[in-house]
Amino acid sequence: MNKTTRRILLGAGGVLLAAMLAFILLDRGTAERPSARAAIVRIVTALSNTDPDQTIEQGRETFEMWESLPLPAGFTRTDVEAGGVPAAWLCPQGLAPGDSAILFLHGGGYTSGSIESHKIFAASMAQAAQTCSLLIDYRLAPEHPFPAALDDALAAYRWLLAEGFTNEQILFFGDSAGGGLAAAATIALRDSGDPLPAAVMLVSPWLDLTFSGESYQINAQRDIALSQLTLERSAAAYAGDTPRDDPRVSPMSARRRSITTSLVRTSWSWH
Repeated sequence: MNKTTRRILLGAGGVLLAAMLAFILLDRGTAERPSARAAIVRIVTALSNTDPDQTIEQGRETFEMWESLPLPAGFTRTDVEAGGVPAAWLCPQGLAPGDSAILFLHGGGYTSGSIESHKIFAASMAQAAQTCSLLIDYRLAPEHPFPAALDDALAAYRWLLAEGFTNEQILFFGDSAGGGLAAAATIALRDSGDPLPAAVMLVSPWLDLTFSGESYQINAQRDIALSQLTLERSAAAYAGDTPRDDPRVSPMSARRRSITTSLVRTSWSWH
């Protein structure tokens, strides 16, 4: 692992210990803006009343609430087409895309989420790692089932390579479904013989759309955000006609061979 990769992993990993709520992710100056404070109050209030059995449409409405939060002060945003995929460079003050990059794949059950909903999260990662995040708007199900999202992730990675980045300068990051997508993209690159990213960081990744793991049953009544019904809806929408145990859909089904330096963070339960 080179120094750039180590810096990104350590910085990004540290942020995740405290960075999931918007008022933590926002710098003090931004959080004190009246518009930002009002947005945070609306989001926290709405999330406390979220139905775990929400439909895909309701899930999208939940993610749309995050769109009103502004980028932290000093950040620059540059919208680009990354291999035909809408994307945005998010860079801390004084930085520009250069010697490293985080390819950020957002969560949302493959059916929700966008650049707008995850820009604060991606910015916090960039700030912690002191590099730029490339946050992409991959296509969503059910309008665009598998393999649309995977194709978009691979296209964005190959665009970075074409732009002059080496594979050793790129880190894949994904949360939830984005984590599953990051893992699937890495496995697809491995199996095709393409150069792998320097590292992969996954936060509560959705790696098994077959729900075969024991934890799905054990934690069914403990998850305050998602129900099995909600997950089932998203899994069916994303997989479409593709078997859910296809390793490109459920990376847990992939051959157990080394891919690249990986860091996986999950939650825990005291019960």
